Amino acid sequence: MNPTLSQQKAINSNSPSILVIAGAGSGKTATTIARIERLILQEKVNPKSILCLTFTRKAALEIKERLSKKIDKYKVRQIWAGTFHAICYRILMQWGSQIGYQASLGQKITVITPEESEILLKEIIKAYCYKSTLKSVTDAKNELAHDGKEPENEDIKRILAEYNNRLKECNAVDFDQLLLEVQKLFQKCPEALEHYRTRFEHIFVDEYQDTDRIQYNLHEILQPRNLFCVGDSDQAIYGWRGANVNIILNFEKDHPGAEVIKLEECFRCADLIVNHANNLIRNNSCRIEKNLIGATGREGVFEVCGNSSPEYIAEYLCEYMSFEHPSQVAVIARTHRTLEAIEKACNEFNLEVLRVGKTTAEIEQDPSFQFFRAYLRLLTNPKDNIAFLTANKIGFKFDLNEVWQKANEEGCSWFEGIEVAKIKRSYQDYSVDKVYSDMINSFPELKISQEVSDYLKINFPGMDASDWLEEYQLRDHQLELENNPRDKITLITAHAAKGLEWDNVLIVDFDEKKFPSSFALKSGNLEEERRLAYVAFTRARNRLLIFSNESLSKVPSRFIVESQDLPFS
Repeated sequence: MNPTLSQQKAINSNSPSILVIAGAGSGKTATTIARIERLILQEKVNPKSILCLTFTRKAALEIKERLSKKIDKYKVRQIWAGTFHAICYRILMQWGSQIGYQASLGQKITVITPEESEILLKEIIKAYCYKSTLKSVTDAKNELAHDGKEPENEDIKRILAEYNNRLKECNAVDFDQLLLEVQKLFQKCPEALEHYRTRFEHIFVDEYQDTDRIQYNLHEILQPRNLFCVGDSDQAIYGWRGANVNIILNFEKDHPGAEVIKLEECFRCADLIVNHANNLIRNNSCRIEKNLIGATGREGVFEVCGNSSPEYIAEYLCEYMSFEHPSQVAVIARTHRTLEAIEKACNEFNLEVLRVGKTTAEIEQDPSFQFFRAYLRLLTNPKDNIAFLTANKIGFKFDLNEVWQKANEEGCSWFEGIEVAKIKRSYQDYSVDKVYSDMINSFPELKISQEVSDYLKINFPGMDASDWLEEYQLRDHQLELENNPRDKITLITAHAAKGLEWDNVLIVDFDEKKFPSSFALKSGNLEEERRLAYVAFTRARNRLLIFSNESLSKVPSRFIVESQDLPFS
């Protein structure tokens, strides 16, 4: 496909700050790749000076894979492309020793799970008899991680300080802390900041509407010669996890003289779907104005159906979608609860479905998987006392009093304080499969499920232990969808569906208090909820079917009326 005039403008612009407003299906990835290609091949820019910040590993991998078809693979490998968290983890592994981490060869900084973070915070609150609740502490911690806002409550300050100290003792960090720790590194180590400022002259930011204040600070402090941000204020749907839509809205104010380029031709959705999506999103006032134009030449189907019960949806899939390839059919819902009920109904109709997020969630609850992850963490980071507690609870079964006593006597971690033949000390030559089979032989009391084995083989093939941990700790659910056989109908939430597309999309439970949610109606945050509906609409290439429960005396979603350019009453 030849670039449009707007795409060519974005590819060739030499402005120091560029914001590309990229509508759904407007070719933003192709534009970004073409710009990088021009910089390297025509402008002779050193690939090492290019940093691409994304929100999913899938997006980063796609950029590199598509570049590799046009540019020498060695040069592509020199580009830093990854999620904000993956890039910050890489920086921390290189410079973390400047702020107290141990990141030498053969020893990894561990990223703990949200569950472990909660357990640790509970323990600190209890041990020091603080009056602060877990919720107040986690809320303050999240505000700090996404907005950089320090807690005002002195108790919470002490709790978080102790929390950070304990993590540092374990050579560990939690997921949300990663960016904060790199910000701290740049503040305390001017040499590290200067190193990356000198290196990264060109910074690309994907999905700019999803950035939070700390992510914004990261690219701003690096002061690149050229900043190229791609996003769409109409697709800002992550405010609930700290994203700040005002960052994209204020781009021109924050970057005087910035060039704003709009990509408004939609090469994904049929014309009828584009028209309804435009009608819907025009009801938002907090947005950068644009008008998506259908460029496929297809009229498409937009239809509102009157029954959204799980049984009816399953029956509809059997009867009307049987002629479509399962990989090109998706059922999108506002919540996992709705999808669970539909999955159950589909199973009764013997329909093959993949509920995105379910496999990972179930595997993570499997004790043998939890032990495996803790086991690998100890191999790569012997100081990880948090992982030791998990491993000991499930498989090791050591006397903790003896372990603690010996560790205190020798001034080492709990894992370093024990000597057991069946625990491997070196991981470097071990693939995931080898470590996994050794673990099974060493700990026969663990019941290893076939589901865990299959999950590892499908999602993490050919990796060594160290790579597996980094891959797992920084993964995203879109790769789960990519790595599973695409011969099933996809069941997915609207949030998880962002960045994906299908020929046929069914949006279910499209009723008031469901979509928009009752919480959005109470809080008055309808604009983000409307953006979420817009994202769901624009996942469909040819056929968009909306199921409301009007026939069951429910009130249809106001978004149906708005998408038909009618006033909601």
